[in-house]
Amino acid sequence: MRIHWHSFATPIGPTYAAISARGLCRLTWLVSGPRDFELELALLYPDHLVLHDRRPASRVSRQLAQYFAGRRRHFELDLDLSTLSNFERRVLQATSRIPFGTTASYAQLARRIHRPTAARAVGNALRKNPLPIVIPCHRVIRSDGSPGGYSGRTAVDHKLRLLRHEGANLDRL
Repeated sequence: MRIHWHSFATPIGPTYAAISARGLCRLTWLVSGPRDFELELALLYPDHLVLHDRRPASRVSRQLAQYFAGRRRHFELDLDLSTLSNFERRVLQATSRIPFGTTASYAQLARRIHRPTAARAVGNALRKNPLPIVIPCHRVIRSDGSPGGYSGRTAVDHKLRLLRHEGANLDRL
């Protein structure tokens, strides 16, 4: 079993993608470099051989370039969410259905998955999102209209930048 990874330039900085036999399994720009990304992958997938290989990530790189160029609104990639719980996968599937350029609150997302009191759990699941942008957790905001966190980090500036890129109404943010 292998995990192939590669990095490429995006408008938000060097971005790292990892692909398993099932599909894209990790996407991030919040690591300090290739060594840290390889270590992260080795911890997440201890039974896999982690290899640097550009070819498996070329489709991801191309679709992200199209997204940032304004020519793509959703991604057509196989995704591997096998490291997540069933609840976390349900949250991410619901998040994937938030339309480009719009937002939904954590509470709204909880209601969409028929767990109306689970807004905090939804936030925790989004914090574990291994595929930001592709699974657009940047489109999820707090009920009061404030942006909230982003992928478990305080990178709210990235979240706002992505929402601006999509033309989302940021008057409330």
